Amino acid sequence: MAGLNPAIDPTRVYVTGLSRGGFGTFDFLYRRPELVAAGMPLCGGADLNLAATIAHIPIWIFHGEVDPVIPFRHSTDIYEALQKAGGTPKLTTYSTLGHGIWQETYYNPEVLKWLFAQRKD
Repeated sequence: MAGLNPAIDPTRVYVTGLSRGGFGTFDFLYRRPELVAAGMPLCGGADLNLAATIAHIPIWIFHGEVDPVIPFRHSTDIYEALQKAGGTPKLTTYSTLGHGIWQETYYNPEVLKWLFAQRKD
């Protein structure tokens, strides 16, 4: 891929973010699906009408069920839209947590193992 740092493996580009960064993760996936091997939005949401454009990308969605900042339904809605579009997204919810879920997510070895195992064909 032209312009990409040669030290970056172009088959292993990931995008992730929390809160408005979770929305940004979906927006980036919509805009550059050919670039990304996987997405991992936390406490975000997305335009449900565009789910089919990214249903083929491995996506693991995370959200705290008692989030006072970004409604929990934003993540469940896009999860369902991706499934309806033929995708196989993953969804992890934290029943007792709100908006601060980054430690439980980013420090989880299973999450990192999944993320770094994703590669573009």
